[in-house]
Amino acid sequence: MESKLDFILAALESEEKAIKASIDEFLEEGDYEFAFLQSKGLSDISHQIYLLKRIEDPLFKQKQFLQTRIQNIEKALSKQVPAHLKEYLLNELQAAERELEIFEMRQKEDFLKPKETVLDNCLQLLFLKKIKAVDIIFSKKTNLCSKLTLRGKTLSIRISSLKNALQEGCLDNYHIKMAEKLGFSRLSRSLDLKLKLQGEQDDLMRKSKFILARLTFDIFPGGCIDSESFIKLTQ
Repeated sequence: MESKLDFILAALESEEKAIKASIDEFLEEGDYEFAFLQSKGLSDISHQIYLLKRIEDPLFKQKQFLQTRIQNIEKALSKQVPAHLKEYLLNELQAAERELEIFEMRQKEDFLKPKETVLDNCLQLLFLKKIKAVDIIFSKKTNLCSKLTLRGKTLSIRISSLKNALQEGCLDNYHIKMAEKLGFSRLSRSLDLKLKLQGEQDDLMRKSKFILARLTFDIFPGGCIDSESFIKLTQ
């Protein structure tokens, strides 16, 4: 069964493919300026795909390196090469394939183990009513954050400090509209956005993690999330 993460990855990979085709068309027409602009968008989407794949598979970087190595060796073997070099390349190919197989076996074993992240643990504390709120601070500079609170079977997610992010230029109305399409609505007396989710604990856990993943990797641009982002718990 396809997960929400798989769905986001498929959408991003489809967009990546369309942009690559568009760049090829611009290059054929000699429109290098538009090709360059498109390449910047391609870089952002490729980075998002890479981050999501690292979340889905922590061994993705190592596997990607080995897959590229295997492709390069197979490409070299498709050409006329001396016998001694061919023997060397075949040995290298077998070694890379064995190493890749080991990584894939580790991935299968890890898949069968229950996974818990820092966010999972924080949400568990919230559901157990050991804390009152979970604040995910996306940027220390703008204080852009999402606050999660629970009341009964209703989980509220509030995005605050949007004004600061807008003033800094890392957010614009397009990103706010994208958040609204997820179900967020503007609060009347501020620029803050709020979303209420209802359901049982497992359902709320799944929905909230999906929403936060969309905000982090799909809606908020890279400039809105800095290296000093952190999670704060309110007792």
